[in-house]
Amino acid sequence: MKAASFPVFMLPGVRLSVSVPIIMSADCRWATVSFPACERPRRSGAMAREPDGKIMKESHRIVRAYFAAIEAGALPDNLLADDFTAWTTTQGPLAKEQYQGAIPLLAKLTGGSIRLTVDSITAEADRAVAEARATARLVDGSDYENTYVFVFRIRDGRIRSVAEHFNALVVIEKLVPLISKA
Repeated sequence: MKAASFPVFMLPGVRLSVSVPIIMSADCRWATVSFPACERPRRSGAMAREPDGKIMKESHRIVRAYFAAIEAGALPDNLLADDFTAWTTTQGPLAKEQYQGAIPLLAKLTGGSIRLTVDSITAEADRAVAEARATARLVDGSDYENTYVFVFRIRDGRIRSVAEHFNALVVIEKLVPLISKA
């Protein structure tokens, strides 16, 4: 068995290649390339169980606790890192106190009726991304529905930052008029 090197990516001045073992036929007319089995690295970290019994990562638990806190109308300090920051589509960067203050206002505008349905959570390293849908009956009697993508950074079991991506037009049409009256 011999090893051969094959180019897999080239740019001007850059050449990346991979070396794999090959088995050459006796008459040198064909070769079999053998790629070593690749194993995904095992990830460590605390695990918990979802309501249906599936194992979930600690970051999943923290993200779900965040959504439960939003539905309850208050975002507690013990869920957020001391140097927590936030960013939203319509407001840009927010300090911890500003973001926490927006949660009771949201609860007031929805009469406490906001429900967040988590469609998926993907987590790797210190990041978690959640796709979610919000529904609520606003205090003016109209319905609120929006889709969100939340990007979390988690450190030491607490949320270090969150970025909320959502349909800004829905927020401007539905929530902003109510905020100016609140």
